[in-house]
Amino acid sequence: MSGLRAASEHLAELHLRYRGALYRAAVEAAAWRLQTRAAPVLIAALNEFAGVESVQTELRNRGFGPDPHPEALSASREIGRLISTVRQSIGGKRSDRSTGVSS
Repeated sequence: MSGLRAASEHLAELHLRYRGALYRAAVEAAAWRLQTRAAPVLIAALNEFAGVESVQTELRNRGFGPDPHPEALSASREIGRLISTVRQSIGGKRSDRSTGVSS
């Protein structure tokens, strides 16, 4: 029986090493995807939002002051609504997969 026990223990050890290697490979694949795909796309999207928000701010500023332009303020508000619509469409209900909690 000791030969069978040794073989079983060896098999269990191999199984643990295999699982560990599999999990490390999953982490490496996730890191690669985040670094090469997700981060650049996210940075580009944030830059797009920054440009649109800058226009909104400039128009809002022109709507106030010593020589206010009501049309600029109205345009700023409309851009604000557009930004909100886009944010709501991309930030809808999702599940936090790390915890399983819905937001």
